[in-house]
Amino acid sequence: MSPPHVKPDILETAAALDIQLAPQGKEMVGRVPWRSDTNPSLQINREKQLWSDFPADESGDSYALIMRARDCEFGAAKAWAAERGLLTSDRGAKRNGAARIGARKPEARPQASQAAQPSWLWPDEAKARKEFERLPRVKDNDAAAEFFADGYGLSREFLPDSWRIFDHPSKGGGVVYPSGLEDEFGLKFKARERDEKGKRAVRRLFGEFNGTIVKTAQESRGIVVAGGEEKGVAANLADYDAFILPNGEAAPSDKACEAIKAHGGRVIIAFDADKPGVNATAKAREALRDAGISDSRVHWVVWPRGTPRGRDLNDEQKDGGVEAVAGVLKGAKGPPRVWGVNAFVAADDVPKPDFLIEGILTVCGQLVLSAAAKTCKTRLALQLAFALVCAPFIEFLGWRFEKRARVLYLRAEIADGFFQDWIMKDIETGPEWLDPRRLDEFRIVSLDDFRPVLDSDKSLAQVEAIIEEHKPDVVIFDPFRFLFPSMEENASDSMGAALDVISGLAHRHKFASILIHHSSKTGGYRGSSVLEGWPDSLIELAVCDKDEQFVKVSARCRHSVVSGPVFWKRPDEDDPWLRLADEDETARLGTRGGAKARRAPVDPKTVRSVLAQNDGPMCRGDLRERLKDKTGRGNNVCDEALRVAKERGLVSTTKDGTRVLYSAA
Repeated sequence: MSPPHVKPDILETAAALDIQLAPQGKEMVGRVPWRSDTNPSLQINREKQLWSDFPADESGDSYALIMRARDCEFGAAKAWAAERGLLTSDRGAKRNGAARIGARKPEARPQASQAAQPSWLWPDEAKARKEFERLPRVKDNDAAAEFFADGYGLSREFLPDSWRIFDHPSKGGGVVYPSGLEDEFGLKFKARERDEKGKRAVRRLFGEFNGTIVKTAQESRGIVVAGGEEKGVAANLADYDAFILPNGEAAPSDKACEAIKAHGGRVIIAFDADKPGVNATAKAREALRDAGISDSRVHWVVWPRGTPRGRDLNDEQKDGGVEAVAGVLKGAKGPPRVWGVNAFVAADDVPKPDFLIEGILTVCGQLVLSAAAKTCKTRLALQLAFALVCAPFIEFLGWRFEKRARVLYLRAEIADGFFQDWIMKDIETGPEWLDPRRLDEFRIVSLDDFRPVLDSDKSLAQVEAIIEEHKPDVVIFDPFRFLFPSMEENASDSMGAALDVISGLAHRHKFASILIHHSSKTGGYRGSSVLEGWPDSLIELAVCDKDEQFVKVSARCRHSVVSGPVFWKRPDEDDPWLRLADEDETARLGTRGGAKARRAPVDPKTVRSVLAQNDGPMCRGDLRERLKDKTGRGNNVCDEALRVAKERGLVSTTKDGTRVLYSAA
């Protein structure tokens, strides 16, 4: 049985690697063992379980420390940690950091019930040959599945029935996956060691091995160029051909380029998410171009910002399975394409919008729902979440929900008790499409445990950890203003900074965003124009004067032409669900003046009040827009109020270059 997957403690790992540490503030420092380091450059934080080598711009967890210090791959690092008892899940009380200073490497402790995991990268030849003798033999698929589940993280469902494992002398010995076609793919066994000068060398234990196309098909979605066998396996599992570079992350040789060129179809370069991977991608693109492969054929994986350093296709496969690998490869970028209009219209490979809500919200899109206080915004967000988790083939409030989604509700306003009552009543009275079996896909962050504040680094880190754990397709932010308490809604820089936080989270974790936003008291839109331009769809709700049981819904959408306005009936005691107004109700509410917002007066005191609430002076244009937003009146009325306020001495002016700035007197 393989050991439990618990990362080694970072300080215990350092001690096992014979790294001498000394305390410095909240961290431990020592000399980097893999290069000449006269001044201690290695910093270790036990609380975060991370190490950093700032001069070299390197960092990571305990496994990364082992891999860097021993110059080995992940499998070997894990086996090395297991052999020394660093992976036990019950360590008892943690050692005191001060007692670890100057500690020597402990002797390896045998684990009776925890044998070291098999790995294809071993520290020495004797170990490699011993493990080689333990490999499953001819056509024993059960043993093969167990071997790959323990050693490579490949679950049984990802092992095709046609795969067999056996000794293959023509490939230099090792494990081979017959593809059923002409070519075969083999994992090679090798040892890494250093020569007399300390340079890294790779010694093949069972002969040389050249890169080979894993699978050859008549119709291929592309060929993946990767440095490493496990990455090739991951690409092949996702139904792509794979060309493995025997020299790792480096430019493909002339011979390799010719083989790739002969393959035809799209070429996807998929190196690791680190600086060497980026450099190797650039070199590979140049080599393929020199070989006469058209730029239009070549695409490359661009890892999102925030991706852990060194992540690769194999990590994607272990964490998210075949779908995750396919998603990464499908998202590979290519050079800009310049089309003639006729060719563009005729092309069948232009990506179409992938909608969660038809015409309203795309996968990884942005939707803002804006309404005045007490206008059922939260109830609307709840019911939209129900529809998203119960999709597809659902129509609700005149919208069609196209794709099922996992939803995370991030709220900062309504208490848990009220929220629980609302959800229970919604479930009890819900429409036919409300499927109780799907409701666990709707996750809610409890306010009793945690109140999210996204302009706090600590709280933002906690939110990101929640998102990383639950992997939602949609995150609802309710309300936007309460999640950013220090934000000035009418200041474009402040609003832009808050939206950048949400956009960054969405980009790193690939989810669609729904923002619940407070409008002004009169029902008009409130906030900086930055927010108005940010979403794909902006939906505004205003209570109808003719009948306050209804709201007028106005929409501005990037992906659809919206006819309207439309009217929704608000929840009440008898029916807690919003519904679309019928034809008679729409005709009655849609008559002239039926949903006109009340306009507030503008007087000089209003001007002074707006200036007093601002952090500093305002230019005339910003002041006028703030007055219009607050009162719902036009330019002329606001300008007149500003003129009178200045005459009465309620406001003062100063010059800033060519601009005139207004302040409360």
